[in-house]
Amino acid sequence: MTLVDYVKNCIGVRRFEKEDADEVSKLIVRNFLEVNSKDYGITAMRELAKAYDSSKILNIASYAHMYVFELNGRIIGTGSISSFWGSKTESILLTIFVLPEFHGKGIGRKIINTLEQDEFYVRATRIEIPASIVATEFYRKFGYDYKNGVKELDEEHHYRLEKFRGGDGDLNDNRRIYKTEVLFEPKVLYGEQKHLCDKCIIVFLEVIFEYMLETYAHEEDWPFLKMH
Repeated sequence: MTLVDYVKNCIGVRRFEKEDADEVSKLIVRNFLEVNSKDYGITAMRELAKAYDSSKILNIASYAHMYVFELNGRIIGTGSISSFWGSKTESILLTIFVLPEFHGKGIGRKIINTLEQDEFYVRATRIEIPASIVATEFYRKFGYDYKNGVKELDEEHHYRLEKFRGGDGDLNDNRRIYKTEVLFEPKVLYGEQKHLCDKCIIVFLEVIFEYMLETYAHEEDWPFLKMH
C-alpha cells in the first residue's frame, strides 16, 4: 500500500463542530500564506488571513454544511457547501482546503466526493465554485468549468466555475458537461443493426467520440470511423 492509499484509507469524515473553528481557521490561513501567496502576493494573503479567524469560520458554518477530514484526530482538510443565495436549485462549494503537507495525497478528491453527496448538491441543478488560481484545474477534473464559458478573474480574483447536473442528455466525462440531444436513430443512416453490440449511438462532439473509441470495442471498418 502506498502512502497516498494509506492516508486516504485512514481519513475520517464528519460534520464541523463549533470546537473545530480555531483549528479550521489555522488550516485555511496556512494555505493563504504558504500556497495562495504565490499567485496573489504575501501582502494580500496576510490581509485575507486576518479575516479568517474562528468567528469567520463559525459564520460560514452557520449557513453552510461544513465538513472536516481527520487523520489520527488531527484536522487535515475542510470543505463546505451551501445554497447559492437561498436558491433551491443552485448551490456553491466553499472553503475547500487541505493542509499543505497533505497536498497531492487524494484528500482534495475525498472532500469533493463528500460534498457531492450532501443534500445541497443532490438537489441542485447547478453548482458554482469560486476557485483560486492554483485550484482551478483541480476542480475542472470533476466537471466544473468556467462560468458562462468565460475565463476571467472576478473582483475577488477567483475564477467562477460551474457544473450542471440532472435532466436527460447530460454527459459528465469528469472534465466538462455537455448537453446532447437525440436527433435520429442510428438505423436511419445505417439500417438495422448488424454488429454485435448492445448499444449504438451517434454523437457530434469530438470529445464524446474519442471517449467511445477509447472505452468500447469496435470494428475498424465501421462507417462512422471512416467519417471521423
